[in-house]
Amino acid sequence: MKQKSVYGFILLTLSCVFIFITSCAKRNLEISSPEETVHLIFDWEHLSSEDVKPLDMNIIFYGSDGSALVKNCSSDGFMGTLPLDTYRVLAYNVGSSNVGYIHLESCSSASAYVSPQAGSKYLLQPSCLYGGYLSELNVTQGQPVTTTIKLLPYIRKAKIKLLFTGTASAVSSCNCVLNGLADSLKIATGEYLGSDGAVSFTPSAVSDGYESTVQLFGRLSTARNILGVTLNFIGGESKNIDVDISSALSKLSYSVTSVSLILTIDISGSSFTGFHGTLENWYITDDKNVEAH
Repeated sequence: MKQKSVYGFILLTLSCVFIFITSCAKRNLEISSPEETVHLIFDWEHLSSEDVKPLDMNIIFYGSDGSALVKNCSSDGFMGTLPLDTYRVLAYNVGSSNVGYIHLESCSSASAYVSPQAGSKYLLQPSCLYGGYLSELNVTQGQPVTTTIKLLPYIRKAKIKLLFTGTASAVSSCNCVLNGLADSLKIATGEYLGSDGAVSFTPSAVSDGYESTVQLFGRLSTARNILGVTLNFIGGESKNIDVDISSALSKLSYSVTSVSLILTIDISGSSFTGFHGTLENWYITDDKNVEAH
């Protein structure tokens, strides 16, 4: 009799364990959401000839419930599975120098910004930024998705050359400041944000003057782009020249990512009387549209 009760207890225990396991499995099946395969291909048609593809990319899938699912992938694209839903999608490269990201929890407010110089009012120059956007990605059961995201360049370049005439050897060095720049932008649209940002840079000496390439997000339409040039002379004195180059930077767009300018500056004077620099003219080298000042 005692043996039967032991067997009964064991049988009852096994039954309880079986019921518990099957109920947990059923509950897990009910909780887990169905998923479908998604393949997103990056279109690098607008990759600048001066750039190389970034190694790492982030893709954010914004669900209809307000969630934000972040995936990392290579510059070729994304292959994986996603829960069934209708998404908005952002893609952007990571690992760029002097570029940060904020408000990524929302597709409409997700932004990139240029880092400021430590202890300075000036901005650092961003190294690389590409962004892409899909307004709708439908992931439905039984229908694998393959689509393309076009990546647009968000970095613009102003190539500036200072060409000296007259007593050019009197210039020992020069420094420049360019203002009226955007310090952030929306990744989805490229819309410029922020206040009147400025960059400070030191052009390099070349055979006939000085030159530098400034990398930036773009110009603020409400600001003037003043290029301030400080010429330092061998005698120790300096001369400041301000040039409004708004018309040149306004040519920058998604199809025109760089603009080249030449400023002709006449150097006169002597070590006895002091040296002076006078702007003769400046022009955009692409169209030779001379703008005299």
